[in-house]
Amino acid sequence: MIPKLAIIVPTVQSRLDLLNRCLTSLLAFADEPVTLIVQSKAGSFAQQCNYGAYSTATAVEWLLFVNDDVVIKSKYLVHLYNVATLYGADVIGAKLLYPDDTIQHIGVYFSHKEFLPYHPFLKHPQPEAPNVDGEVPAVTGAFLMIKKKLFTTIGGFDTKFENGFEDVDLCLRCREAGAKIAIATAPIIYHYEKQSRGSNDAKFRQNLALLKSKWPASKVKLILQKHQLLYTIHNTLPKSLSPYSVAHPNKNDNTKDMVKDKPKKDDIEIEEDESKWPYNPTVNDTTSPSLKILIHVPIGILDQECMQTVMNLNHGHHFVDYLITIGNPIPANYDDNGKEANIQTLYENVKYKFGKAVQYALDNDFDYILNIEHDMIVKPDSMLEILKYANPRGLVSGLYRCRPTKNSRQPLAFTIPHPKYPNRSKFLPIKEVKNKDIITPLRNICYGFTLIGREVFENHVLDGCDGKFSSYCYKNKIPMAVCPKVVLGHKDRDGVIIWP
Repeated sequence: MIPKLAIIVPTVQSRLDLLNRCLTSLLAFADEPVTLIVQSKAGSFAQQCNYGAYSTATAVEWLLFVNDDVVIKSKYLVHLYNVATLYGADVIGAKLLYPDDTIQHIGVYFSHKEFLPYHPFLKHPQPEAPNVDGEVPAVTGAFLMIKKKLFTTIGGFDTKFENGFEDVDLCLRCREAGAKIAIATAPIIYHYEKQSRGSNDAKFRQNLALLKSKWPASKVKLILQKHQLLYTIHNTLPKSLSPYSVAHPNKNDNTKDMVKDKPKKDDIEIEEDESKWPYNPTVNDTTSPSLKILIHVPIGILDQECMQTVMNLNHGHHFVDYLITIGNPIPANYDDNGKEANIQTLYENVKYKFGKAVQYALDNDFDYILNIEHDMIVKPDSMLEILKYANPRGLVSGLYRCRPTKNSRQPLAFTIPHPKYPNRSKFLPIKEVKNKDIITPLRNICYGFTLIGREVFENHVLDGCDGKFSSYCYKNKIPMAVCPKVVLGHKDRDGVIIWP
């Protein structure tokens, strides 16, 4: 099934703990396959949301914007779609709760006198608020689903707003275009307000002034009357409006220079040709240009421990964005000798995910795709280490062991060309590679933790099967390498973490 919904999560890199909690809940309670885009591009809430929205595939029908300080506690998509169908709504919000179970949002309404937006029943116990689905004047951007066609038609969020009232402006422009807005109250969703971006009174006043200039009271009243809406629940505006979130990015500039050491020589003969493997040993120097790296995590089965390590990766001074593609898990009756139908299902599923990652990377000018499978345990500096061997024309992977086999040595996640039989592969035992900085050429490379250069994904088709694509790379002399010093844990199907 092709996902018709793309979930866009704007975030700041300083609060990866919030992001991990949000993503875990989104995936745990999704009712169907979705495309999940984590947007960490520098900028305001509006800029990040627009950047993610316009990067989605043409087949996407709905966009769901979710703050990274939101936590889902129940199924939500089925309720959002039901409300959209029942009320003919083009924009759907949801009831949001504070951590103490009081009301944070049941729709955005407007005061009688100045027609300024506010949240009715703010911090009231749930029984005091109407717990009924239906049309509302506007909804908050912390959890907002909108038809993609409508979003693009009205031009997305207005980036003149900086982390405040851009959601109200969006809803009013939707209303002006004739769209309906409704709220779903059944999902259980918590909003830990202002956790990731903080608050700023000066920005709040600036955003409010912009909102008033764009939407004077007479204009707002006319729009709401046209839609025959009750525009207020309370007769008076609350004494204070809570400032919307403001970004305070904590850029990590403490990355130490990492210079590649010369390969250590030992008595093991491994064919190496580093002339075919150009790399830039200063790529992690904070004075060098930042790279744009798309971290792609294809998920079949969500493993929270693995995801936590991925979200805790040290990015240094490089720009990193996360793309998490969701698909069917490995078939229950699939095994190493799997039936052809199961293997084909798995192959098509992985191919689809890789296609999404490549398209997103191309559309947004990423330098590299770092593919991290959902069963990998990665160390915080793994990405910075592997970037020492970044090659725009090739692929480089970290070192891990595949699932256990009868062979006590357990094969590594790569093979080299067999010295006697060029069409065959040869596994290398760990003792032969542990002191190496880099191993190349390779006959095969796995996608578990692999950095893919732009010239590769731009000019070649990543068909989704690492074995098949490795053969393609080998035949077409696309450089492939393994960096043994990037050590990774691999979770097997029994939940056991295997280290090299």
